[in-house]
Amino acid sequence: MATFLLEEHGCDSSSAAFLTSEQNDLNFSDNSKSSSSFSKGTTACLKHSKATACPSDLIGVGEKCFYFSNDTGDWEASKRFCKSQGSELARVDTQTDMEFLKKHTGTAMHWIGLSRRLGESWKWTDGSTFTDWFEIRGNGSFAFLNADGVHSSRGFVDINWICSKPRYL
Repeated sequence: MATFLLEEHGCDSSSAAFLTSEQNDLNFSDNSKSSSSFSKGTTACLKHSKATACPSDLIGVGEKCFYFSNDTGDWEASKRFCKSQGSELARVDTQTDMEFLKKHTGTAMHWIGLSRRLGESWKWTDGSTFTDWFEIRGNGSFAFLNADGVHSSRGFVDINWICSKPRYL
């Protein structure tokens, strides 16, 4: 599925498609529930953002590609591996992400990209603060996931991990 962004300025023919309403008025709407109308003779520029297929060793779900390791490592080693692959330890942003990850991991534990310092909030590997939309059980500093949900540990145990990266460019 392709995404189109409507732009009034800065279009060039190498990165955009042009849409001209020659005969009738034209209505355009997108997923943001906004719409625009163009009168006959108006030219609009549509910039195209390609949907990319996930590489063969990753699984695409929603707007992300996920990698499930066969190897094990502690949280820091897992984070380094994901970064070396151009991704991050998995970020769980939606209920769809959560349900898929829990189903796919089964009873095996997998590191995800949440950590915290003593007395501080949970943060994702990109530094953004976790919004507490799901429960993290335990008193550890590093989060892992399995079919039972998200738990925390001190981060030293060697377990599998999950990497994620955006599916769309």
